[in-house]
Amino acid sequence: MAAINMNDASITRPSLLLHIFWQTTIDERDGKEVAKSLGLSVGAVYVAKSRVIARLKEEIQSVDAEGITPPDFFV
Repeated sequence: MAAINMNDASITRPSLLLHIFWQTTIDERDGKEVAKSLGLSVGAVYVAKSRVIARLKEEIQSVDAEGITPPDFFV
């Protein structure tokens, strides 16, 4: 599989970004391994993961700014 350039529009697809994030964060797979399995550069994997983390931070800040109290799931 050929490597995908970070300028390729496919790297911005939400489904691909979430897939990369899930594999590297939830499944705890190594970025190099994920990159190889998807035909991406290691840098592309880390950029994709960073984009999802940044978006999650934005959403959390938005909820905090609205003063919404999260449910107590772990009480």
